[in-house]
Amino acid sequence: MDPFTGALVGAGANFLASSASSLFAPKPKKSKVQQMKELTMDDIMAGIRGEGPYSYLFNMDESAFQRGVADPAMARFNNQWAPQIQQQYISSGQQRGTGLEDTLTRAGVDLNQQINEQYWNAQQQANQNKLGALTGSLNWQDPYSEQPSAFDSFLSGGAGYLQSSGARSDIGAILDAAKKRSPISPQQPSNLAKGSSE
Repeated sequence: MDPFTGALVGAGANFLASSASSLFAPKPKKSKVQQMKELTMDDIMAGIRGEGPYSYLFNMDESAFQRGVADPAMARFNNQWAPQIQQQYISSGQQRGTGLEDTLTRAGVDLNQQINEQYWNAQQQANQNKLGALTGSLNWQDPYSEQPSAFDSFLSGGAGYLQSSGARSDIGAILDAAKKRSPISPQQPSNLAKGSSE
């Protein structure tokens, strides 16, 4: 094999070896931060289903609403507002009529409507939290889920080889071997020139 062909074969073999090695290169490992993000995303999705450490963010806790909103409101009504209404009727001398009962009933109904409205708002907020988490999870992209195709890996490895000092050395060897190759002598006419004159 002449030096030029040898240099070409050597450079081609180096290019193929570099390209093929990228096909079998180990995939990047997930960092601890990436692993924590994945675990957090799993916990958020469990919370949407009413499970896990974040479930309180996405689901209406009726007992907490009862303890934190409804019960205190009813206690204020019974201990403050109702006695104030009664005192107004007593001071005006109207404690024996139906006006006192009607006013207390209307105040109780108004309070009940306010509590129901707050409950509905809390449910809507829980639903908004779920929707926001779902939207965020759909937009979350895992950089490890989409790996390059085998062809892309092959091209990447080849491009890496072409940028290396080994490629420059191989190209230099090809050019040197091409210079040393014997060119067609001007004294020896080519067969094409002979054939065209006959």
